[in-house]
Amino acid sequence: MLAKEYQKIINKQLKYIGTWLPGIPIELGAVGILKQGTFQRVTSLSELKIKYKTRTNTNRNGFNITSEGILITGGNTGGTMPKASAKISVEFQRANSLLLRTKGVVHHIISDHVTIGVAIKDLKNKGIWKQNWIVVTEVVEVESATILFSTSANNQVDLETRILEGAIGNLNIADASLGWKMTRGKNLGVEMIAEEKMTPLFKASKIKKATNRAVENFAELSLKDIENDSEEIDVVS
Repeated sequence: MLAKEYQKIINKQLKYIGTWLPGIPIELGAVGILKQGTFQRVTSLSELKIKYKTRTNTNRNGFNITSEGILITGGNTGGTMPKASAKISVEFQRANSLLLRTKGVVHHIISDHVTIGVAIKDLKNKGIWKQNWIVVTEVVEVESATILFSTSANNQVDLETRILEGAIGNLNIADASLGWKMTRGKNLGVEMIAEEKMTPLFKASKIKKATNRAVENFAELSLKDIENDSEEIDVVS
């Protein structure tokens, strides 16, 4: 399944859940389930009267993923400022390969997991909280991002732009201000070119049993949890 392959790559490299589809907005504190890789909102911590604290971190380096077997070539193709142009070619030598580039990353994080876990266990004991519910505990918001996920091998994508003055040597294909356009590409499961204001990554936790223990804890979803997501939605009683 396309969503699962996409999320598997992201989780293994970044330890985040890849939003599916990547352009769908994700809300911090949202409560719901993962169904076939898609987060489906049921309610929220606020709607359930669970208070929580948050913090915000800025990631200047952003996130980059280049799957094995991806070859990136290109650069300035000539001309004089301000009419110089650039072309970047991305060759996907293997199927189910991901190229992810981001710009302007901000992490929105719930900071008091222990308090939330206690409140959730109380709701569970009252029959309000459902076993398959998860909580979005971190949302990664980006100023812009380019995401290319090729479903076939030996596939090539070409991106072109007009270079702005001062941009040579710093051609970030996630930079929306450069006006990147795809001039060649096919067999792409995800095709997002310098899309702005996205939440492509998130983390989530749920009530689950600790390894080899009967006690339940509020813990972050593992790759196994993501791969074995829910089939049905339980709504608020």
